[in-house]
Amino acid sequence: MKMTVQFIGVARRHGKSAKTGNAYDICEVYYAHPLESKTTENYQFKTHGHEQRSIKLDPQAMVKFASFKLGDDVVLILGPDPQNPMRNICVDVG
Repeated sequence: MKMTVQFIGVARRHGKSAKTGNAYDICEVYYAHPLESKTTENYQFKTHGHEQRSIKLDPQAMVKFASFKLGDDVVLILGPDPQNPMRNICVDVG
């Protein structure tokens, strides 16, 4: 599956929790998503611009994002998360 997004950045945090001592490894790609206004009988939600969203990223794919700049259109290639096959992660960039 592919998803075209406006690129914001990528980040990887890994280490050991100071509280529990458990290892962690969090790698994500951040992208801009248009805000959507909504009006119902009970309320109005007015918007302009974008919000930041993220999706889990395969750490081995992180280096492929090095040349992208803020706002670039990027095609994320998604695949099943090995730790949770019911969810998708970004496994490559097109």
